[in-house]
Amino acid sequence: MDDGSADTDGGGISNIQEYFNSTNPYNADNDGLGDRWEPQFTGNLSTVNSPTDNPDSDYLNNEQEWQEWRSPLAFDDLLPINGVYKGIILHKQELSQ
Repeated sequence: MDDGSADTDGGGISNIQEYFNSTNPYNADNDGLGDRWEPQFTGNLSTVNSPTDNPDSDYLNNEQEWQEWRSPLAFDDLLPINGVYKGIILHKQELSQ
């Protein structure tokens, strides 16, 4: 259980105040992407701003990259299976066979 006085997202507002403000204590920049994932892969909370953007032009948008815990700035060779990304990375040789 989170401590209501804690500031989980580091946004300067306590979790309990986030609750009363109807904001998300896990998403300080309100872009719909997890605040622990963003700085790990981009170094900040402002490089990626939309779940539907795809700055690395691979097969995954930012939300899918977040769900798979992958970098939104590095191209991933992921194979979609019926439109669902299973986190399976195939080498280009395997795709051409």
